[in-house]
Amino acid sequence: MAAIDDVLVQLRKFGVLLMQDARMPSVASIVAREVVRGSWWGHARSHEIFSALEALDDRDDVTFVKLIDGKVTLVDKTYFADIGTIGAARDAWQIDKLSAASRKLLARVDADPKQCVVATPAEAKIAKDLEARWLVHTHQVHTDSGAHALELRTWKRFLDDNNTRFRKGAKAIDGARKVLHACVAYIAGDHGVARVALPWGTLDVESGVLTSSSRSQPTKRSTRSK
Repeated sequence: MAAIDDVLVQLRKFGVLLMQDARMPSVASIVAREVVRGSWWGHARSHEIFSALEALDDRDDVTFVKLIDGKVTLVDKTYFADIGTIGAARDAWQIDKLSAASRKLLARVDADPKQCVVATPAEAKIAKDLEARWLVHTHQVHTDSGAHALELRTWKRFLDDNNTRFRKGAKAIDGARKVLHACVAYIAGDHGVARVALPWGTLDVESGVLTSSSRSQPTKRSTRSK
C-alpha cells in the first residue's frame, strides 16, 4: 500500500505522527491526501484510513500512545526506550488522583509482568485512564465476540517484547522526556503550532520550555536538528 510508505516516511522524519489532526501531519490526512477535520470515520476514504491504521498496528517498528494533545500518536521504534522509560517512572502526573478502580486494574497488570491483561467491557473506561496516564502500554485486540478491547501490559514487558533496553533513574527519565520534546517540537514547529499539550505538561515549541503542574520550575528541552 503506497499510503503506508508515505506514512512511514513522515514517521521516520519526525519520530512521531498523529493518527488524526488538522494542524499537523497525520495518518488520516496522508492517506486521504487532504486535511481531515473532525472524525476521519465520516471521510470518503475512511476504509482506506482504517486499513492503513490496521497495517501500521501490526508492525513491530511502530507503536501507538496518547502523546500529543491527548490524541493517539504513532511513535517510531527508535524512541521505544524513551516512551518505556517515561511510562515506567510512576511519576506524580501518572499517580495523582488515580482512582481505586484504576489502582486495582494496574495491580492486576503488575502482578504478572509476563502476561497481558485484556480489559473487560466494564473495565474499558478504567483501562483508558491507565492508558492516558502511561501507566501501562496498550494494544487494541479483537475478542472472541468480535468486539475491540484494550490489552494491557507493563512497560517492561513492552520493551522486552521489542528487544529494547529498559532504563531507570531520574536522569534517564529526564533524558527520555527531552528526546520526545525534541520530536514533538520538530513536527509542531515545522507546521506553525506554538504550544503542544503532553501528558506531563505543556510544551512551548519556540522556547522549548515545559510548563508542568507537578514541578515548581519549568524545564528546557534539548534541540534536535532537522
